[in-house]
Amino acid sequence: MSAPSPGSSSQGKRSLWNLRNLPRSSALSKYRAALERAGKRPSRFPPLSYFSPTAWWLWLRSYAREAFARSCPFRTDAGPRQSIYRLRNEYGAEKVRVAMAGDWGTGTAEAEFVTESMVPAADPPHYTIHLGDVYYVGDAPAIGENCLGKRNPSGGPFSPVRWRLGRLGSFAMNGNHEMYATGEPYFSDFLPKLGLLENGKPTGQRVSYFCLENDHWRMIGLDTGYHSRGIPFLQMFGAIIPLLRPSCKLPDAVIAWLREIVRIQEDHSRGLILLTHHQYYSAFEESYPKTAEQLSELIDRPVLWFWGHEHRMAGYRLQGSKKIQAHGRCIGHGGMPVERAKARSLPKPASVAFFDNRLYANPGNFGWNGYVTLDFDGPHLKVQYLDIEGIRRGANRVLIEENWSVDNQGGLTVEIGQRCMQADFYGPQEWG
Repeated sequence: MSAPSPGSSSQGKRSLWNLRNLPRSSALSKYRAALERAGKRPSRFPPLSYFSPTAWWLWLRSYAREAFARSCPFRTDAGPRQSIYRLRNEYGAEKVRVAMAGDWGTGTAEAEFVTESMVPAADPPHYTIHLGDVYYVGDAPAIGENCLGKRNPSGGPFSPVRWRLGRLGSFAMNGNHEMYATGEPYFSDFLPKLGLLENGKPTGQRVSYFCLENDHWRMIGLDTGYHSRGIPFLQMFGAIIPLLRPSCKLPDAVIAWLREIVRIQEDHSRGLILLTHHQYYSAFEESYPKTAEQLSELIDRPVLWFWGHEHRMAGYRLQGSKKIQAHGRCIGHGGMPVERAKARSLPKPASVAFFDNRLYANPGNFGWNGYVTLDFDGPHLKVQYLDIEGIRRGANRVLIEENWSVDNQGGLTVEIGQRCMQADFYGPQEWG
């Protein structure tokens, strides 16, 4: 398969242009979906008074049905594993590869190339993980079309995209766009197609949180999406009025699971890797510190923390509250149009270790889509940040390579190596 022309439709997939400037609110995300289903061009959105009757009624029916409905019941796992899985390969060794992408569920050609690159046929990773968000809203048609390779039952011009599983299994986080559809399709349609593989078939991911662990590491996926819906209509003003912003706190059941099942507060010897959809902090957008406040009751040491939500790739220097500081890593560049910072708003290197501000598509001013691989080997962990240029060259392009180590007290050390020397890629080579 050839690589897409940047920002354009390819192989019948949705274009990045369809998702350009997508608002982070349920009402406006649903209206963007309604416009598309009404056949309106996303680059020519009219003002409110010119909305088409078809799109208006599609939006009204959808929003009235879901926006004021209660979120679906939160699932908990009472099974024998209780959502704790082995971070080992098929031979029982601690040499394991995990491939991750965030904000991937767009149905774009770029999303297709990301998942194909993450799971090459010749050497697939042991696990794949999606950090959340299926667009425009994670209803059943969107889950089917953008994650499960099923055509939209109501028609539509786009060919579907399928999330690839690792050789041992796959997991998916819950995001705010899944909850815009009450979360039920995420739990009922997507999660049953994930989880561990047995005889080549997925056994299902039971809940929206999980722990992959071995003797040296714990990788813990947490659900910041369940409490991310906000107040209908008013949520769209959360960027300027913080009180209207959803807390994105962890459900009480997840905190209880961490305390009583994972017993994370008693584990001081393994390296901790946290996975959430929403960011703990940011040099570009708003922060969601509530999760860290909750976790500070259980964790009192630095962690490596991956998140999405922001549509970019960035790595942060160690920061956060005294009890739970984090090496933050934003990897929300899986399928959405990647946001580029303007020259006057570039972050300061005092807080940001690296970030990708290169131009992928113009017009559109989109950045590069990509993903991350984590190679575990005993107390060592190699993390590579890659983009989809590899599709064109026949080999993946590594932008940053990190070599992490954990000591017997759970302490983390890292060496960051910059591999990309292109203009507008910022990292240790420039910032020291």
